[in-house]
Amino acid sequence: MRRRPGLALAAPALVWTGLFFLVPLGVMTVSSFGQKLGAQTLPGWTLANYAKFLEKPYFYQALLNSLEVTALTTVLSVLLAYPLA
Repeated sequence: MRRRPGLALAAPALVWTGLFFLVPLGVMTVSSFGQKLGAQTLPGWTLANYAKFLEKPYFYQALLNSLEVTALTTVLSVLLAYPLA
């Protein structure tokens, strides 16, 4: 049986990422499909929350603005980091 020291060294970081990034992301994703009645979440799945989000022009504009900033940041990071790599 071969030993895999790389996996043993990466295990703490993988567990940390799973617990503090992937689990909350999953909880938020599942709750975003729930039906909301005030502060209470009703059982069932719906896309109504996303429909409400996209109906309002200021939310849609905020989403586009966030995606624009993200794309610009990504392009600048690649352009600045690639020559240094």
